[in-house]
Amino acid sequence: MQAEDKYTLTKVKLKEPSFTKLHVVVNAVGFLFSIVIVILVGIDTIANNWAVNDYIGNGHRFITPVASVNTAADLPSQYSFDVKRGINDMSRIGIWMLNYTIQVLSNPATD
Repeated sequence: MQAEDKYTLTKVKLKEPSFTKLHVVVNAVGFLFSIVIVILVGIDTIANNWAVNDYIGNGHRFITPVASVNTAADLPSQYSFDVKRGINDMSRIGIWMLNYTIQVLSNPATD
């Protein structure tokens, strides 16, 4: 016998366990199930936001705190503010933004 024949390697075919195939199938089904859930949650989120928005009247319930004022200057008569945090301590752009917001809230556009 030659030295080469003594150490000849043979290929051993291993049988793939069936649980490995099952593992792949379970992972694929789980992934597809996850995708379906994400799609359903997305649809539900959009549908519920429309329903909630319709229920609260497009946010018109938030008008109540400023319903009786026309400008930012009218707010101190209705509300109390912390020291150095009142309307007089706001910047010009802050006053402009507040006046704009109050104006839009007190005169909602009808669509």
